Amino acid sequence: MRRIIFILITIVVSATADAQTGLNIERLLSGHYRKYENVDEVIVKGHRLDAYNLSLYHSLIVKNDEGLFRTMEQLVLADGKDAGDKEIANIGSRLYYAFYSLPPANGCRRYLFFKNSSLKKGGENCATLIYMEGGASVEELKKMFKK
Repeated sequence: MRRIIFILITIVVSATADAQTGLNIERLLSGHYRKYENVDEVIVKGHRLDAYNLSLYHSLIVKNDEGLFRTMEQLVLADGKDAGDKEIANIGSRLYYAFYSLPPANGCRRYLFFKNSSLKKGGENCATLIYMEGGASVEELKKMFKK
């Protein structure tokens, strides 16, 4: 029984890690931060995403951790250098918002969204990172985010 549970856990972890392979943000979405009290991680795969034309949704929301906010920002900017479609906004010298269409991998479109709400005066002290892949277009995702 232990062996079966170990195999299942290994499959789930490796399937999640493959999604962001080759990206700098892979370090953030590898599961390491899952144990932190101030971090919420969500992974959705499969049929629940069919309505959005996606095959993977992976998010990380970090609260009250300026050091991790800066790390997230640096990794997102590094991945954004190769993005085909970019939409970014800065506050001062810091990245406030980014939406990147990354080069496709394994026949899937890939997208990266980042927002550091802590930079806005009166904003919530959190940063959000979302990685998505599937068949959805940029326009479809922008409509989804505006809802």
